[in-house]
Amino acid sequence: MSELATWIGPVLDVAVMALLGAALWRLGDPSAAWRAREEGLREAVRALQTLIGDAERQARVLDERLAAHARALRVLVEAAHTDADGGDTTALGERVRVLAARAVPVEEIARRLDVPVAEARVLVALGETGRGGAAPGKNGAAESAA
Repeated sequence: MSELATWIGPVLDVAVMALLGAALWRLGDPSAAWRAREEGLREAVRALQTLIGDAERQARVLDERLAAHARALRVLVEAAHTDADGGDTTALGERVRVLAARAVPVEEIARRLDVPVAEARVLVALGETGRGGAAPGKNGAAESAA
């Protein structure tokens, strides 16, 4: 028994050291895991910066398109006002007015003249109210009071 007591301490020390070594081996290099996480975060930040840059470029393009559309709509509105005041008539405004007078729905006017429905509605409304007629009704043509 005395032999067992002398060897039990060193055997337990070796067992603890072996278990500690196995645990460290199993965990691996902790700095490598952190490096991998940091690299993943750097890549995510790069992707977000690229996404932000793309979004800003697309916003600039959309702003330019919107400004061009607003200018075109302003020209149409001014032309419709000119038509309503009895000034020079534009071909588009005249065609819209003729079709609206025939009680053609706004959607059909827009399709026939290849203009957006909203612009056709504006031209119909300006043409009718500018000439003293009734405001456009549900289908875009002027409704008369019966």
